[in-house]
Amino acid sequence: MKRERKPEMMRGLAVIALAMLAGCGGNGETPDNQDAGIANVGAPDPSPDIPARFTGTWDQDAASCSAAASDMRLTIAARQLQFYDGSARVASVTKGEDDSVKVNAVLDSEGITREEQFTLTLGDDGRLTVRANGGEDVRVRCSATNGGKGANGQATVTPLLNIAPDSIALVDPQSGRTRRVQFGTQASDALDAVGRAAGEPVERGTNRECESGPLDFARFDDGLTLLVKDGDFVGWSLQAPSKVSTMSGVGIGSTRKQFASSYKVENVANSEGREVKAGAMHALLSGDGAQAKIARLWAGASCHFP
Repeated sequence: MKRERKPEMMRGLAVIALAMLAGCGGNGETPDNQDAGIANVGAPDPSPDIPARFTGTWDQDAASCSAAASDMRLTIAARQLQFYDGSARVASVTKGEDDSVKVNAVLDSEGITREEQFTLTLGDDGRLTVRANGGEDVRVRCSATNGGKGANGQATVTPLLNIAPDSIALVDPQSGRTRRVQFGTQASDALDAVGRAAGEPVERGTNRECESGPLDFARFDDGLTLLVKDGDFVGWSLQAPSKVSTMSGVGIGSTRKQFASSYKVENVANSEGREVKAGAMHALLSGDGAQAKIARLWAGASCHFP
C-alpha cells in the first residue's frame, strides 16, 4: 500500500535542505574563510616555476665552483634542475614549511627516468639545502663566489643549453628567460651564443658526406655539433656522451617511450623502426621497442659523423 507524505513533513524537509545549502554557501560558492583555509595548506603554486630566490648555480664550496666540473654542481632554473649527471624537468612546485619549496620533477639521469621530489631550503647564511630520498646536501651559490665577472662588474652566470627541432635554446638559470638561436641565424652569432654555455669548439672543419652537400661544422665538448652552410647556422647534431637535452628532458640515453611522451613521434621509412622523427628532429635508436634508447639526435641539415 502506497503511503503519502504529510504536508508538514515535506515542509520540514524543505527547511532542512535550505539550511544545509545556507551552511555550504547557497549560491554554490565556498565561503572565503573556508577557501582560504584550504588553499594555504600544501597548495601548489599558481605557476610551476621555482621561485627566483633558489635559481642560480650551486656547488659544494667556492673551490668547487671555480672547477671546470664538480659532482655536486647544481644549476636551478625556473623549470629545470641540472645536476652533474642528469637533468630534472619541473612538474609542480608546492610551498613547504619554513619558506622552503617542494619540487616534483621528472629526473633523467644516466638514461633512467623517474619521478623525484626535491625539497629546497635557503638558510640564513645563504646556503641551499637540497633534500631527496631521505638524504640532504648543502651547497653555496656559485655566482657570488666563482670570480667570473661581466663587463658591468657583475658575476656572470653560465646559461643552460637545450636543443629543439628548429633551434638551440639558452636558458638563464637566474631568471628562466630563454633565448632561441633559430636555424638561419648568422653562424658567428650562433657560435658565440652556444659558446657561452658550452665553451669554445673542440673541433672545426668541413664534412663532405652531408645530404645537402658539404657543410662546415663546429663540434663542442659535450657531444653537440653545429652545422653551417653559406655562413648560416642550419642544423645541429648530438651524440654520446652528452648531457644536453630538450626542454622536456629528452636526450642521449632517453627511451623511445620518453621521446613519444613529449613529442608526436613517427617512424622514418625504410629504417625498420630504428630511426624516428618529431617534426624536424630525428633520433637514431638502439633497437625497435618502446625501451630502445636514443643513440643520436639531430635536426635541420644532417651529416654522417665518424
